[in-house]
Amino acid sequence: MYYTVLIVDDELIIRQGIEYMLNWEEEGFQIIGKAKNGEEALQIIEARHPDIVITDIEMPNMNGLELAEIIAKQHPEIQMIMLSAHQNFEYVRPSFSLGAVDYMLKSALSSEELRKTLKKSIKGLAKQTNLSDAGFSQKISRYLSGYDQEFSYKEFHIEFPVHVFILGKSEEKKMGKKSCNG
Repeated sequence: MYYTVLIVDDELIIRQGIEYMLNWEEEGFQIIGKAKNGEEALQIIEARHPDIVITDIEMPNMNGLELAEIIAKQHPEIQMIMLSAHQNFEYVRPSFSLGAVDYMLKSALSSEELRKTLKKSIKGLAKQTNLSDAGFSQKISRYLSGYDQEFSYKEFHIEFPVHVFILGKSEEKKMGKKSCNG
């Protein structure tokens, strides 16, 4: 299971650039849609229920701040990442009061920054779904104690962000004391 992502930007080159910036599935994400404005984004949100929306602030019809306001009210579980061409933080500031996780400048957008920001948004999803460190640790302890325990891909991806890990279990057998008579 992947974290689902919707990309919203009125510039086709930006939407495509973000799409090809990462090997999404290798990173644990899947792009489920792309929209050129907030109105299109809302239709996709209603149909596909993404975990994360990456949206430009300045777009025709419905801009990113208007979209963020609707998402905050109707879909507070969605993590929002804002894109801006403006270096002035005051332009982006209102999005944080609407629940945006972070923002990225289009001019400085890189695969590493995108990856880092997506990982930050995953932590927000974990908090919402009560996948706290203690809860996950309890599940691991129960599993290692022999209880059947279900884990989701998202839980493991949050706790173990690397792509390869090994979870093992061993049992210790206690042996009785033997006496040696000469």
